Amino acid sequence: TPLEAGLALTQPTQAEAEAMGVRDWPPTIITQGGRGAFDADVEDGSLRYVLEGSGTVQRDTTGEPLAVSPNTLVRVVGEGGALRWQLDEGVDELVLLTPEYK
Repeated sequence: TPLEAGLALTQPTQAEAEAMGVRDWPPTIITQGGRGAFDADVEDGSLRYVLEGSGTVQRDTTGEPLAVSPNTLVRVVGEGGALRWQLDEGVDELVLLTPEYK
């Protein structure tokens, strides 16, 4: 059976984050307003690292919203799709770091 599409959230240690080169990943800034932001074209194994801000992330519009905060590493599990980010009340922006896929 295919793996159920989902998200794996971890809190890497500083050493783990440095080993992955997280600080060198280019930032994406998601701002408050509207229905939140969609992060299209994620695939199995895609990574997003939350540098600043807090809120929730879910797979497409059907997944369970999962809480994210600084130092949360989000890994896409299963088939790709889109991610939907929602900022917490009072949070102005969410800063995500994304490795560049070649």
